[in-house]
Amino acid sequence: EQLHQLACTAVFASFTAGELLFVANERPMCVALVLSGSVGEEREAPFEMIVRSGGAFVGEDGLFSGKPRRTDQVCLEDGTVALLPNSELLALRLRSPELGALLINKIARAA
Repeated sequence: EQLHQLACTAVFASFTAGELLFVANERPMCVALVLSGSVGEEREAPFEMIVRSGGAFVGEDGLFSGKPRRTDQVCLEDGTVALLPNSELLALRLRSPELGALLINKIARAA
């Protein structure tokens, strides 16, 4: 029931390769669950490209800190994501502590 409620709040969006999913320094309002395709995030010092694909979360850093996004996140290939509002993820944690904790922990491991 709780996951169904969360899914009802998700916005499903398709993206093309090269399109920005999240932009550095924007205020984070949601996280994305990659359903298909892949998303890359360039991190500096040392430079590395983090690639996430089907079943992985992206854009999760702002969920916990509330700070602006640190990096751009770009679609590396055509794909689809489910955009999940931060407010709904945090509300799920209150409505269903066990399920919320499992989901939040999975997102935190992606950070």
